[in-house]
Amino acid sequence: MDAISGSLAALHAAFETGAVPAQTDFAFHLAVATASGNALFAEVLEALNETIQQAMSVALGITRAGSKHRARRVYEEHEAVAEAIERGDSNPPGWRCAATCTALASA
Repeated sequence: MDAISGSLAALHAAFETGAVPAQTDFAFHLAVATASGNALFAEVLEALNETIQQAMSVALGITRAGSKHRARRVYEEHEAVAEAIERGDSNPPGWRCAATCTALASA
């Protein structure tokens, strides 16, 4: 949970400055994958690191160009996933979005 919390804090700081590098977002997703206990999931993310970060760069660019509300919503989705993991909730509303975003980024 420490890696998820640390990467979430880094994301928060980045969103506050308005500059969210894909590497920071990827670190959060990798921390979640690692925490899942499914080594294959984390290995696949790492193998697709470059492709995923390229897709994340596009998505984060759209977020930066959008409203502050959009940026806040994106951060809150990440925060909801982290909180659900901490609670042991395997099916929170934001979880589907995070899974979908990760799947789309790796497509």
